[in-house]
Amino acid sequence: MPQPTPEENHLIDLIRRPNFKPIRRCYIKRRLTNGIYEPEWVLISQISGVNTVSKWGSYSIKTEETETGDIGEFSISQLTMEFKNDDGKFNWENDNRSLWYGYLNRKFTKIRIETAYFDFDLGAEVGNTVIFEGLVDKVTGGDNQKASVVCIGYQDVLHKIDIRSAWPGVVPLTIMASELVALMLGNARVMEFFEVGSINLGVDYKIKVREGNTFLLTLTFWHNLKMICKKSSSIPLIIGNKLYVQDSNAGSELPFIFNGVGSGQNIDIYKIDQDQEGADKVRVWWKVKDTSIEAKSTDPILLLKYLDSPEEVDLSEVDTTTEPYKQSIVQRLLTKWQYPIPTVTLEVRYMNGIVWPLHKARINNAGLFTETEDGFFWNGWIWDDGSKWNGLSGAVSIFPDQLWLVDKVTYDVDKWKTSLTLSKYTLTPL
Repeated sequence: MPQPTPEENHLIDLIRRPNFKPIRRCYIKRRLTNGIYEPEWVLISQISGVNTVSKWGSYSIKTEETETGDIGEFSISQLTMEFKNDDGKFNWENDNRSLWYGYLNRKFTKIRIETAYFDFDLGAEVGNTVIFEGLVDKVTGGDNQKASVVCIGYQDVLHKIDIRSAWPGVVPLTIMASELVALMLGNARVMEFFEVGSINLGVDYKIKVREGNTFLLTLTFWHNLKMICKKSSSIPLIIGNKLYVQDSNAGSELPFIFNGVGSGQNIDIYKIDQDQEGADKVRVWWKVKDTSIEAKSTDPILLLKYLDSPEEVDLSEVDTTTEPYKQSIVQRLLTKWQYPIPTVTLEVRYMNGIVWPLHKARINNAGLFTETEDGFFWNGWIWDDGSKWNGLSGAVSIFPDQLWLVDKVTYDVDKWKTSLTLSKYTLTPL
């Protein structure tokens, strides 16, 4: 396990203290009447010394549909906040009391939530981080003098850009998947909202873009980005306004252990559930649509347990002069998904943005210690009475020698806690 930096160690210490003070702030950037965003963030969680937020809400970011067994489905949920609106500040732009009076409108306003912990010893905030950044989708007012603000992540921007706009000039016949991702993320419209990070595909391959004057790729940036990532065992990871495309195994290990019952440490885990088999996502047979290319497990036990109809993957956009790419793609998918992947769900302390999908984590939840060996009771003079010592009780026992991959993170800014779904990282048969 890596050692935490002094800054990380300080924040982890504050997270684990029994007494803490959460820091929460909300900012917006409105659009001017010409459609350009104002240059500076404007604080709206406190206006003229008055706190305006009634509910901060929560949101989730996940790299796999762990609940349904679907593979390669990165998504970010909505976040719904509630503001006091007895003074009309969250009304529409035609109301001269509104924060948006003189601006374009409320929809597509940029919105940002920052959180931190307050260190009473230092008298200062620690770990200030952007926990959510996105767009205002809808504002609804009510006779309770509150305004409900529904916010969406920036991935919605990628839903609205046609893939044809990736090329400012002549459209090539073929392109490598990594080059297409770089073109999409370098688009001026994308860079208006995102800071683009590294691009690291698990498998790179050549894509057919057009045949003669016929353009073969369809739909949006988001559709094509997810298509490429699923087939290359990669993830389009969006954290706040930062966008990365990463190999699904590329995440770093967290510099601390989540401690639960039996760890002998201060408890981080409030609740834990485990799916020990994790069979929902097992795929032991992959087949390329409309071809004879396939990858099938050679493990007879896995085939006996889990063999069903093949998982069919459409690779029609892969250049036909590079057929080995198709075999590489399905072989990588088989390697990743042929073994059962146990999952565990944790409810833990508020982690303040130090835990995200693709991180690798360790869990120490040994369980309660009970009697396991025949023992002697002093002054009782009774032997072999059935008492046993030094064993474990409880349905979930997890030890820190095992790595777990974070698939889903839910930050609840209201309740000041975090929920995590993790899958066993070492892919070995049960």
